[in-house]
Amino acid sequence: DKGGLFIGAALAHNTTLQNLDLMDCLVGDSGCVSIFESLGATADKENEMQAKQMRRQKNMGANHRVQVLTMSGNEIGDIGAGTIGKALNTNRGLVRLDLSRNRLMDKGATALARALERNKTLRELHLSSNQMGDEGIKCIADAMRCNNS
Repeated sequence: DKGGLFIGAALAHNTTLQNLDLMDCLVGDSGCVSIFESLGATADKENEMQAKQMRRQKNMGANHRVQVLTMSGNEIGDIGAGTIGKALNTNRGLVRLDLSRNRLMDKGATALARALERNKTLRELHLSSNQMGDEGIKCIADAMRCNNS
């Protein structure tokens, strides 16, 4: 999972990479959090202002250049999915996200669904071979109905 931490730190400064494939890299929740914080996720409203201020001080912003992110076959669970959802609320770059073959359950699907209601850029989301049940799938379907962008 340390690899995800390194990738997250690098993405915070990268301005050119558009396609990142991290399939089967053993990225867990902590690595996922690091990666998606670089793509715009913040912990909450209060921390959002602090994060923006820190990025300005360090002369970096949320990475909106990455368009395709493949994270299939990792160990991302509901904590990681919550951070992904927060990033998707503000990220304007991602158009394809592959989270297949992870450990997402209903709680993670719900977090993703809340973001899908508002996200205007994501065009492909791959969620096959996770551990979501009917509740999580229903949340995703409802979000797709709400977002007609």
